[in-house]
Amino acid sequence: MKLSAAQITQEQGACRVSRDVADAARLRLLADLSRDLRRPLDERGVWEAGLRRAAPFCGADRGWGLDLRGRVLLGRGAPPPELHDWLAQGAQARHTEEPRPETPQLAPEIEPWTEARPLATGAALRVPVSAGARVLGSLVLTGPELRDLGPEDRTALDVLGAQVGAAAQLLRLSAELARSVRPPLLRRAALRARAGRLSPDSALLTTREREVLTLVSRGLSNPEIGAALGIRAGTAKIHVERILSKLGVADRMGAAALGLSLGLIDA
Repeated sequence: MKLSAAQITQEQGACRVSRDVADAARLRLLADLSRDLRRPLDERGVWEAGLRRAAPFCGADRGWGLDLRGRVLLGRGAPPPELHDWLAQGAQARHTEEPRPETPQLAPEIEPWTEARPLATGAALRVPVSAGARVLGSLVLTGPELRDLGPEDRTALDVLGAQVGAAAQLLRLSAELARSVRPPLLRRAALRARAGRLSPDSALLTTREREVLTLVSRGLSNPEIGAALGIRAGTAKIHVERILSKLGVADRMGAAALGLSLGLIDA
């Protein structure tokens, strides 16, 4: 049946509204997670926040957080046995072979890293959790009525996994820093004292230096920082050296921990 011009216009309008609603849902997913991660959380809490936001977005009724070896970090029970081989392959091999895009965009032309797998009843979804090029594990979601996710939806989940990974990695770096200095109480006291003398309002770092420090806290190397910001690796190295000098710390972990303490970067 041939449609009239008015009917075609109406159909096009309905499609645009549908796309706008879908875009709003994806943006809300990431905004809600960002708000969750601003609260004081341990690493388990960070993973739980990601799982809690991803599950309703995907229509999943069960979910787990897995490390690179496939061990369950959180979630009730274990993933279905039929997923064992798929999960055993993990995201590790794939990310080792191919570098992960440093700044995923919500665009259909970018190949999403989130993968889906059909089950006897329903389907499963695996969302890589990563900090820069470093993969920490994955979020696995299953359900009998899992949504049929398009490329934009799966890319939004990629970004969610990157948010979770960055926050988890920052907590790991902070913990490693605290363990590396003896006695720990003296180190914490020094951080508190430094945080008391300096504040984000003191223009301690330039806008570009804060951008670099944020990427440092996510575990990115100088070449990776350069690629993400569109600058040379040598320029990124100079920015990192200036940051270390301004903050009075010896290494990148110390800069990340102190930057978080001073509010120069967000978790």
